[in-house]
Amino acid sequence: MKSRVLYLLLLCVLGAIFTVIKVYVYDRSSGQVGNLQIVTVPESSVFVNTQAVGRTPFNQAFAPGQYDVKLIPLAIDAVASTSAVTWQGKVDVTARQYTFVRRELNNTEIESAGEVLTVRKADVPIAAGTGDIEIQTEPPGAIVTLDGEDVGVSPHIIRGVAIGAHEVSVYLPKMKRRTIQTNVEGSGYITMLKFNLGLDVDFEKRFELAKMLEASTSAKLPDIPSASPTSAEKKPTKVTILDTPTGYLRVRDDGSLNGKEVTRVKPGETYPYLDQKGTWVKIKLSESEGWVAGEYVRKE
Repeated sequence: MKSRVLYLLLLCVLGAIFTVIKVYVYDRSSGQVGNLQIVTVPESSVFVNTQAVGRTPFNQAFAPGQYDVKLIPLAIDAVASTSAVTWQGKVDVTARQYTFVRRELNNTEIESAGEVLTVRKADVPIAAGTGDIEIQTEPPGAIVTLDGEDVGVSPHIIRGVAIGAHEVSVYLPKMKRRTIQTNVEGSGYITMLKFNLGLDVDFEKRFELAKMLEASTSAKLPDIPSASPTSAEKKPTKVTILDTPTGYLRVRDDGSLNGKEVTRVKPGETYPYLDQKGTWVKIKLSESEGWVAGEYVRKE
């Protein structure tokens, strides 16, 4: 009986040794590992599958697979700890590729933000010299921008992106804009970007201030009515461009995100009103006309 128990223990020990050799010697020497990179604000302790593995900034090789990653903010000093919340999520590591995690841990979960970037082989054929970028956001419905151009609304897949460095940005009103630099790989790879959009607590304050400033500059004595009002609804005659997160507003040749950008207008400028389609407003420019997003204009 004792010999059988010892035999089983010996098999377990040999199995553990084989696993360690495979992961840390054979797999690494044959390139069958991936890199997990993590950066956070503030500095945080890193746990992988409940095991403490270090602190941020973190960079370590792992065998391909899915890992449970937990980030716990470190104490500001020896007495008081940070009030930032922790983060925990599933992260995929791919052989010969890197997985990048970036988190901003704030006082509440809804204010915290970040992204997870992974690279994997695509499930569908991809044209030579290009790669795909798949974007997911929480919450969904964010405007997706590639290299400064709006390309769709999340969740969204950008097909046929040229190999090389690109900038991906996502924005949703009342949420913090998130921007990340990524390198599109060739040979049929797809870059996966998962964004968590944190609440912009200063959004309402900025826009309320803008409205107050506009009201103060446009204040005047009321006009004496020349005729009694009618029941017919009056159409606006002009629109004023409001403040935007980018400092400008795109004018498109059609009232949708698929419309081609023809020019840009600046906050505070006023243009004649022509028409409206859904949430899009058509304005008259000096030598042409175009459509702008209605949420960033005030009709008068």
